[in-house]
Amino acid sequence: MKRSLLILALLAVTASAFAAGVLINKQNTQFQIAQLRSCSYEVQITNQVAEVQVNETFVNNSNGFFYPRYYFPIPRGANATRLRWSYGDTWQEASISPVPQNPQGGPSSFPDEFVVYIQLMPVVFDVADSMAVNDSLRLELSYVMMLSYNFGSVTLNLKNDYSLLQSTPLDLQSLDVNVSSDKEILDFNILNVTASTQHTGHSASGHYSLANQPATANYACQILLSTAELGSWGLSTLLDDVPDEEAPGFFVFNLEEESLPADSTLFLRLNIVIDVSGSMTFENRLENAKTAAIYVLNHLEPEDYFNIILFDHRVRPLWDYLHSNTDSNRQAAISYIQNYEITGLNGTNLSGGLQNALYQFSPTPPGVKNCVLLLSDGQPTVGMTDTYQIINNVNQHITNYNIDPRIFCFGVGTEVNYHLLSALSQYTDGVTIFLESSEIVNTVSSFYDVMRNPLLLDPELAIVPPGITEVYPYPIPSIYGGIQYRIVGRYSTPGTYQMTISGGHQGTQLNLNYSQNLSGEEAPGLSFIPKIWAASKIDNLMVEYYSYPPNSAEAIALRDQITEISQSFGVVCIFTSFTSDPPDTDLDDVVQPVVKMPLRLLPNQPNPFNPSTLLCFEVSAELEGLAEIRIYNLKGQLVKILTVKVDGKGRYSVPWNGTDLTERSVSSGVYVYTVRFGKYLLHGKMTLAK
Repeated sequence: MKRSLLILALLAVTASAFAAGVLINKQNTQFQIAQLRSCSYEVQITNQVAEVQVNETFVNNSNGFFYPRYYFPIPRGANATRLRWSYGDTWQEASISPVPQNPQGGPSSFPDEFVVYIQLMPVVFDVADSMAVNDSLRLELSYVMMLSYNFGSVTLNLKNDYSLLQSTPLDLQSLDVNVSSDKEILDFNILNVTASTQHTGHSASGHYSLANQPATANYACQILLSTAELGSWGLSTLLDDVPDEEAPGFFVFNLEEESLPADSTLFLRLNIVIDVSGSMTFENRLENAKTAAIYVLNHLEPEDYFNIILFDHRVRPLWDYLHSNTDSNRQAAISYIQNYEITGLNGTNLSGGLQNALYQFSPTPPGVKNCVLLLSDGQPTVGMTDTYQIINNVNQHITNYNIDPRIFCFGVGTEVNYHLLSALSQYTDGVTIFLESSEIVNTVSSFYDVMRNPLLLDPELAIVPPGITEVYPYPIPSIYGGIQYRIVGRYSTPGTYQMTISGGHQGTQLNLNYSQNLSGEEAPGLSFIPKIWAASKIDNLMVEYYSYPPNSAEAIALRDQITEISQSFGVVCIFTSFTSDPPDTDLDDVVQPVVKMPLRLLPNQPNPFNPSTLLCFEVSAELEGLAEIRIYNLKGQLVKILTVKVDGKGRYSVPWNGTDLTERSVSSGVYVYTVRFGKYLLHGKMTLAK
């Protein structure tokens, strides 16, 4: 099956909401927050790359000491790059630790308003030291992201409404935005507040400030770019000091092309799959999804077949199979959509809705294509929920039944499973677009108008002269007109390079040619490019990571590689986190690990083995409890579960006799095992050689 990389580079729609952070007391089992006194954003947008810095001041207004833990709702698709804090005039900087965020202690439960505000994947950071009564703490968080683009529109949502958590006034709220663009800026506005803005040609700026008032309004920065200038733009920089000692040059290249007239019409076998779980009532998401779906239904071709599948904790198809596009069938579908009402906050059986759609497909003749339009705003919570399992199940079904669908995913809001939706479309020549509720109608309808006629299928990238490496996404995704795509890479030698993207269009080969001049110096103001490259490589590797069982040798190796990139380039990912430990300053010295684990894995003895081996680990702290060892084969199937009692410091071992859960002997091969004790998890690998 094809693995045309999607998300990538696809900058498809809008940036998620940025937001002010929250400071909680990690030593209090009751929910307690510090008072937010000021919040200021500084944003620099260069050709849709946003560098954001947020400065916040908190004060301990409680009657005792406050032990600060910082939560910041990082936008979907953004990568945190720097975090500093100060109790006075001296700033301290956090380093990036090679362990995922897993904060211990703190409140036994969180109120709903906090969960709603913080959203799905916040940055979590334990600030060193404590705050005395009336002490102030300043925090500065920086992050970088590619702003999404949809048919000329770029939107940056900055969440500044803090009213769910605090009604008292802030001393200061402010926003400063500067924009530069190779494309002409037709309009620039900051909505919801009375801000001053201006734009001239290829630059724009905006400013807003408010003193001694509660924070009750979000910022919505809207940039309208000229669509008369379709084509490409690129940025590059050559570093003097490279984090990994590889090629010193980094570039980001964006391309956008118009659709070409279709020589023939591609007829669809289309399943429209819509999430109707309770969260879809927020921000009129369901109503907007209904409007978009009805637009699609009213623009089907007479030869198309279609169905509507709604899902919450249950899967609710209109029909059990695809129906022809007759007036009566179309009206039945429109009525089904219009009359459906959400009755409660139900779960999200995304895998069930998707599987129902795939089971209705069969192999298609030339000129006909199976397609899924999937629109969801959340994480899978019912049915199959593991990302790897969902992707693996979809891929197996597609292969077994030879249905070759394209899956087009529209992720609404900030709580969607970014990697799941991206991978679903990557493996099927589809597209994933992330958007806000207000953009559903325009985005879905605009994309539907071009989805029948891909500009390039199965594209390949050729660059001359040689010298460019580490290009992502890999492979290049199928290209659709009116959508912007991003390509990043590295280079050793500056100069002019010719880039050709070749692919199939209506049965013939089409070439898109571009020329890119790559800089020979470290360009001021473009330090974000290496971080964009690193984030893109991590995204690429994450898709591969989710193609393997979580504890397989392949997944572990990929996780280690992702972690190394994250630390080297200063880009936090799901496997790393900020820590208040000081960063390494002298590479010649032997330094302690950023996080000292009280558990250490020891080699199993013997290895290779036949018929049995001892699985060993060491405990360096006074810990007590039961450690669990799980053994997997390389297919990710659970083979055996063993336990051992831990009673303080020392070395522990447990024998495995090469049998499975039913006490049958297993075959020769490589096996992966995990040792889990409380919050700690170790991984090992062994070989059974009969």
